[in-house]
Amino acid sequence: MGLRALEELGLMSPTPHTSMNRFAVEVIHESPREIQFTSIVDGLHAGTGASLGKMNLSLVEVGSVEEMRSLVIHKESGRQVEFRVLPEFLATYRDLPREELAAAGQRVLQMPDEEIFVVKVSP
Repeated sequence: MGLRALEELGLMSPTPHTSMNRFAVEVIHESPREIQFTSIVDGLHAGTGASLGKMNLSLVEVGSVEEMRSLVIHKESGRQVEFRVLPEFLATYRDLPREELAAAGQRVLQMPDEEIFVVKVSP
């Protein structure tokens, strides 16, 4: 999600984790307070370089998975990229046993974005 957001916002660089663009975004993840959903923040951090220390990464608790979304906002322009995980993806990967997580992660790495989440860019 983080890398896709940088692409959509025109902020991608060869080394996103060290690029100055990591200061150009604000990242907000809204999810239930459960590790399987809050861990998305780790990926957003890795992909965008946003962090708690830079005060541009935040986690907001919401009451249901249906409300879950991730936002990456370009501070200068106000453009934002919103991600919502597809229900089909959640149904497949939500409650996997711990011993299956590594193999599932490898499968997910090979999947196109469109099979994982919906992307909305505005304005």
